[in-house]
Amino acid sequence: MGIQKCDSCQCQFTWKEIQKTIRWNYKPLVCRKCREKHQITVQSKVLFSLSIAIMLFLFSLANLPFNFRIPVMVIVFLSVLISFPYFAKYKAND
Repeated sequence: MGIQKCDSCQCQFTWKEIQKTIRWNYKPLVCRKCREKHQITVQSKVLFSLSIAIMLFLFSLANLPFNFRIPVMVIVFLSVLISFPYFAKYKAND
């Protein structure tokens, strides 16, 4: 598990590059070295969505006082968002 490399030239993508692609509706990730475009896989989109939904659902079931629920949900959302580049998979456009 780690940040993916370009399928063509094996240039390492950066955490920041991947974060920018998921913030704007999964736009293509372009390799900075060879300019190859990569699309996020459907499995990664589903994994991202499900991980947030499941974590938020589990924390909503926890017996936390109301004033702690919102901060906990924000922390869960941010932790998934921050860790996403390490398990996201992209494939080169053909």
